[in-house]
Amino acid sequence: SKAATASGKQASSASRRVHASRASSASVRRPRSAAAPSTSTVRLRAGWEEPAIMWGLMVGAPAAHKSPPLLALKRVLSTIEREEGGDMETKRREYETNKVEAEAIRAAWEAETKQRAKEGHAPRTMPTEAMEPEAPEEPRLIVGDVTREKLASIHHKNPRGVVMVRDELAGLIGNFGRYGGEDASFYLSAHSGDIERVDRKTSGSTPGTRSALSIVGGIQPERLVELMLKRTNDGLVARFLTCWPDPVKRDWRPAPVDDAFPAAIFRRLRTLAMDTGDDGQPTPRALPLTAEASEVFGQWWIEQGAKAAAASGFFADFIGKAPGACGRLALVIECLEWAEGLNRPADGPASVSAASVARAARLIDDYFEPMARRVYADALEPAGDAAAARLLKAIKAKCADAIAEGREMPATLNERAVRREWGVEGLRDKEAVRVACAELAESGHLSPAPAAPGRRGPRAKDWIINPRLWSALQ
Repeated sequence: SKAATASGKQASSASRRVHASRASSASVRRPRSAAAPSTSTVRLRAGWEEPAIMWGLMVGAPAAHKSPPLLALKRVLSTIEREEGGDMETKRREYETNKVEAEAIRAAWEAETKQRAKEGHAPRTMPTEAMEPEAPEEPRLIVGDVTREKLASIHHKNPRGVVMVRDELAGLIGNFGRYGGEDASFYLSAHSGDIERVDRKTSGSTPGTRSALSIVGGIQPERLVELMLKRTNDGLVARFLTCWPDPVKRDWRPAPVDDAFPAAIFRRLRTLAMDTGDDGQPTPRALPLTAEASEVFGQWWIEQGAKAAAASGFFADFIGKAPGACGRLALVIECLEWAEGLNRPADGPASVSAASVARAARLIDDYFEPMARRVYADALEPAGDAAAARLLKAIKAKCADAIAEGREMPATLNERAVRREWGVEGLRDKEAVRVACAELAESGHLSPAPAAPGRRGPRAKDWIINPRLWSALQ
């Protein structure tokens, strides 16, 4: 989210025209977790509502540090779970006490009913006190590896929603259909806001319910291709907002991590008011767009249509789903603004503003769309082509740094140095670097270094960088 504004790029013309000054970077510095407030939906127009359900996918190699942000999310949500659960030990003891008392009352009622039957009298209705009390359930905000049946049960008891956090989403997607049943269909429905009824011969049925399931996790590029991009295109991929950022230079002085601020935001979000459905159950409150916000969104939506006409494959699916994602992001931003602000309605925002829509459109245009292009293009490239593209990008970066610092251009590169010192994702393996160098040699960017004095043949691990490359950069 920071990258979307720190780059200084503008949003689409539609999102740029309204409240450009108000749609500042301040809004996207705040946490954008997958635990969106599932107490609300956004009404984009009559008949079109989007829930605050967000799916996020981080793509990166095993050493790309995908886990730390997930751990931070887990810490905060676990804290809220403990706070809302209270003294569960005392609640369980009270439940056991009440259960025994109910059993005793039921036993007395059963004995009385039998006696009345013998005497020819009509039985009395079982007293309410004889009903088994409801067992205390710990509130759930976060789930991990869970079956469809359990997930449906958790949703039924936690109408404000849960977030699934998985270090590797390959495990979730790889299990689709393993136990029989349409797991992919189940999750596709969940993204739309519905949990399908789950039927099992042994465990019975779990009723369908309104879904509030957000998902966030990571996946390795190779597994992404294997499990997602090479499956039947059922729309699953396009429902994830993806990120595949370049590796950053390591710094031993990281910024301090403060869980207090996001925890305070989550606590406030948990107080958002919900409406009551016809069945008496809590249901999300629909927030309409303001008139100005509707104008901004409508203009941006029309511009997206031109993009969709020119797109193809998985990227076309992403563009097609982008308006819904924009609406969801705008809702989340609006609720975050409410949660952080003072002197605002106690039960939550009444509508979604033009500023929130403009910020959401900017995130789609300047961050998530470029990331989608990278994910769908790079993941489908042949391994050699993708590795060569990354190596060429790294070489250009080295040359650009030399120009900026007034140093001499690097004339050669060494395969071992690329693996051990350059830190390029996907180029830490000896064979991958060799293949990448060979590909760049075929394209004329590199050439084998001449043999060292007294040595036969070229030095296979050293390559000469084509001087035209850095001449063009100059």
